[in-house]
Amino acid sequence: MQRPSGFKSNTQRQNFFAAAKLHQRGGVLSPICGSRTRTGAVCTQVPISEGKGRCQRHCGPDAARAHRETQLRQMQTGKTSPEEFARAEARRARNRLTNGWKKNPALSGRTIDLGASEGPFVDAVRALGADVDALLPAVRDWLAWRFQRTQLDRTADEAWTRAVRVDLPKRITDADAAMVWVRLGNLDKRTKEGRAMKAALRAGGEPLAARLASTASRPALDGAGGQIIAPIRVWAAQTPEGPSRRSLPDRAKAPKSARMSAPKPLGRPRRRPDTPDELAALMAVYWAADSAVQGMFQAIEGEADRLAFLRALKGVADAPDDPNAQRRWGHWYRALARA
Repeated sequence: MQRPSGFKSNTQRQNFFAAAKLHQRGGVLSPICGSRTRTGAVCTQVPISEGKGRCQRHCGPDAARAHRETQLRQMQTGKTSPEEFARAEARRARNRLTNGWKKNPALSGRTIDLGASEGPFVDAVRALGADVDALLPAVRDWLAWRFQRTQLDRTADEAWTRAVRVDLPKRITDADAAMVWVRLGNLDKRTKEGRAMKAALRAGGEPLAARLASTASRPALDGAGGQIIAPIRVWAAQTPEGPSRRSLPDRAKAPKSARMSAPKPLGRPRRRPDTPDELAALMAVYWAADSAVQGMFQAIEGEADRLAFLRALKGVADAPDDPNAQRRWGHWYRALARA
């Protein structure tokens, strides 16, 4: 006999929803992506089944394509609605546009709609000595986002002025450099032909590279020069019902962590082993040193490195004014003082 579905009592219902809250998004037991963001925080997006523990943003292109195929099958079987699939397709089209802008800033399209603020945007750019109509689509879209963040979401005149007068010329220079490669056929810079093209640009500029590009047989990068024809989900500001988090200032990016590399030994390695008298002299220097130096010695793992440390210590103890002895001891001190 099949058991009836549903909760058997209110106590069971309450226990179920209390435990479900722990697994919901934001809960203690909720799975998260875990990738590090630009601000140094941890990504809390829900992982996708094809992403091996990562969300759709951080899973990589292969997993993202597999996720789209899954969504397409779910739409065909009725598990995903056509509206939801269309929204996902619009987001993917937006991502293709922004990725295409990295290789071809002249691709037509936009990702933000300023609406009634379009006129004030053009006037604000012109007031600072720039022309919106002369900008490539990728640069114009970036500047529109900066206007939204520094003039509409909140008032940050200093940040807006810096964006137009300092950051905008750099963006224009980078876009012009990318357009050179577009005119040359968008060859992959990692290939042999691409490296030869870079050498031609350094040697003779674009005219020499153009003559070389006419004989190149390598195909262009996929999607670098075409138009994005899929519908794009353009962002437009909505009137918030209450206090909006968009009025908060931009979050600062986390500084890149410096990678510490192991120090390389100085000088040639010893070819003959230490005699018992030499080892006794090295240990005598060790016992005469203070606790900080002895702690450095204990932090060294390898026997050869420990002997090299004691030789450097003995050298600077016997000849404190010797530059070579100071250099060898300073090598070990700087390496172990950071540990």
